[in-house]
Amino acid sequence: MNIKKSKLFAESWNVAIRKKKQGEILTDLKTPFKILKNNFSSWCADPFIFEYKETTYIFAELYDYRLRRGTIGYTVLKNGKIGKWSQIIVEDYHLSYPFICEYKGEVYIIPESSENNSLNVYRASNFPNEWEKVKVIIDHEKFVDTTFFEWGGCICAFTTEVSSYDSQKEYFLKFSDKEIVSIDEFLVTDFKTSRMGGNVFQKKDKKIKVCQDCRRIYGGGLIFKEIEKDNLDGKMIQHILPESLAFDKKVLIDGIHTYNANEQYEIIDIKTRRFNLLNLVCRFWGKIR
Repeated sequence: MNIKKSKLFAESWNVAIRKKKQGEILTDLKTPFKILKNNFSSWCADPFIFEYKETTYIFAELYDYRLRRGTIGYTVLKNGKIGKWSQIIVEDYHLSYPFICEYKGEVYIIPESSENNSLNVYRASNFPNEWEKVKVIIDHEKFVDTTFFEWGGCICAFTTEVSSYDSQKEYFLKFSDKEIVSIDEFLVTDFKTSRMGGNVFQKKDKKIKVCQDCRRIYGGGLIFKEIEKDNLDGKMIQHILPESLAFDKKVLIDGIHTYNANEQYEIIDIKTRRFNLLNLVCRFWGKIR
């Protein structure tokens, strides 16, 4: 019996990073990623890297063992090292996938909040520690992993509606300032490979979107697709499984579902199993309640 696969070791996620330019994961699987340490009270997933005033931040979901749900937090990356993760947005429902951007001099986070049947916008009132909810983009619907990007002078977004797992729908949104201009459903070849897994990025003259491979398990891998105006689902150009990547230490890895990068660093998340006494106590307490 592998004790790491027993109930003593619960699912856990970690952020991993390496010094590489955006998109180099498409051709380089051998340079190892450094696995970043979690806080004792939480694990980290869905990392986004964000440059602000010459400082590099990593924003992520912090799954809080005590609350038994996701919250949003960040850490600072300096000289290849990170500090402690800090929790910044906490609601009475699960939050994850903290898409972050700067727009007209303001910094916004648009996290996944489908448990609340809403898609909300938070603005930094005192970056990076203080945030206020300023807008509900979509209400009474379950949308996940909404990812904004600029295309042809327009602000656009990919998002997935998940009211039912067996009938997920993919949407392409267009915005004028902060208002939705259109919500267009588009056809996908397989909804289990269409849910977004990170920022859309440019590679030479191609737009690349990152999707999660959920065919085998949730977060089983990453799929990179070239997209065009008449093919929003995209053409697959790379399929990456967690076991195909290299890491700075040996750990049990059985999942990966987010990739983001800038011109210095590439960042991913990995699913593993971890023994944590606080997690074990909170899981037990949750069951007896």
